[in-house]
Amino acid sequence: MALRQATQALSNLLPPSITITTNGDEQILHAAVRDEKVCSYQAEIVSNLTKEGAARELSQRSGQDRAGVVFVADHITSGAQKLLRNAGQSYMDSGGNCYLACVGHSQFVVFVQGQSTKSRSHRCQHRAFNEAGLKLIFALLNHDELVNTTYRTMADTADISRGAVGYVLSDLEELGYLIKIDTRTRKLRRLDELMDRWAVAYGERLRPKMTRGRFQFLNEAVVRDWKAIDLDSSLGRWGGEAAADALTHDLQPELLSIYTEEPTTKLLRGLRMVPDPEGPVEILDQFWTPLTSVDDTVDDTNTRTVPPLLVYADLLTLDDSRATHIANRIFTDHLMADG
Repeated sequence: MALRQATQALSNLLPPSITITTNGDEQILHAAVRDEKVCSYQAEIVSNLTKEGAARELSQRSGQDRAGVVFVADHITSGAQKLLRNAGQSYMDSGGNCYLACVGHSQFVVFVQGQSTKSRSHRCQHRAFNEAGLKLIFALLNHDELVNTTYRTMADTADISRGAVGYVLSDLEELGYLIKIDTRTRKLRRLDELMDRWAVAYGERLRPKMTRGRFQFLNEAVVRDWKAIDLDSSLGRWGGEAAADALTHDLQPELLSIYTEEPTTKLLRGLRMVPDPEGPVEILDQFWTPLTSVDDTVDDTNTRTVPPLLVYADLLTLDDSRATHIANRIFTDHLMADG
């Protein structure tokens, strides 16, 4: 579907002398000039491609492996498009935006940008990525066994309604992230892509609702030695840059993020903080229920952090090159290995 849509959108933008056709069954794309074929591409279908996802695709494949391959997606972000072009990697999206370079044919390059895609509005229509859906997907990604439990168990774990579980699972199946193996067995698939998509949607739609505000320590020197702060799981867990530093030991936090279920007043008393809109600490609602103590990620200094997927999502919201670099490390070391 994505390949046909992208091909049709691009064909509508090209002059009659250039034709792009596809054999949908084999996912092969053919480019011709004045009816003479000049190049063929093997299509690799993804539903969404962010800059971080594109960087990971490029790093996992050698230039030889990518020769003759075109990434086809519902939506490819502008940052991802630029990154792919700079690497000489062909791509297309559902709006007709593309970069098609023919290997060994320096005179054939098709480049289109600035076309709007329907994917962003389409993604919003999929309720799997609304507030309830994001909570359930997070639970499913962190607990492999949960996808084969009852609707009641999934609803209780994610703290959403049973009705929401039904439409979220239906949407995930429609989007290709969930398959039914038999009447009792479901399985998540395309996990890397699903995690990327969850992380972006979390930053756009759920995280702003979880944020309570910014705060400052009464003793401002405390922030420089934040790992010495006694933050046990009864108060909260470190997220964002603090959690990233705990996981990688390679990021000096500028903002300390704490996820908690406790009232803000209790946290402020326990950590001796006061409200400050420019303060170095942010407090957010802990929107998930850990099933066991294993849910806590603890590093060698006994620093308790949120699950790595949430750390990854937090870092992507910063739009900072150093944070993006660490985010990709966390994805590779803590998420891909688990997926």
